[in-house]
Amino acid sequence: VSGSLWKDALVMYDRQTRSLWTHVAGECIEGRLVGKRLAALPATMTTFRDWVAQHPKTLVLVKGPGEGMSSRYRDYVSSDQQGIFGTLAKRAELNPKEIVQGVAIDGEAAAIPVAACREGAPVRFKLKDRRFVALKVGGAAKIYESGSENDTPDMTKEVPSTTAYWFAWLNFFPKSRVIR
Repeated sequence: VSGSLWKDALVMYDRQTRSLWTHVAGECIEGRLVGKRLAALPATMTTFRDWVAQHPKTLVLVKGPGEGMSSRYRDYVSSDQQGIFGTLAKRAELNPKEIVQGVAIDGEAAAIPVAACREGAPVRFKLKDRRFVALKVGGAAKIYESGSENDTPDMTKEVPSTTAYWFAWLNFFPKSRVIR
């Protein structure tokens, strides 16, 4: 992590190329690779409890005293503040701090409230003439490709997506559709 923010999201630093990258869009925003995009890979954001249930042999690095989540971050999570700069959400379909699972395909984006994703209850949608299914798997919201309107998602075709606050997702994808 670079210690910087861009559009209220963390900026990653690549020591090898001395470049800054936004993790939300996977794009280089400063350095010799400006404008380049990384190939997105599926990732999981879940609770520790759900992770260990799926991966019982997980090892944990225990930090020393005072190295955990600061009270400043805990206070931010429970506050009405939107971002470090007090950015206001540009659209009101969702609570600004609603957690969404966002997906962008060829310039078209959608945000699915994580609360709408349930195990065994898929949220189906289309994006760029492709069919997708959002659902909870092991406590994490995930998005998969789907062949037809009513078929079972192909669990081998997880689509890269981002877990974010609604207001933060809008900073990168202001024309994003909300899927419920």
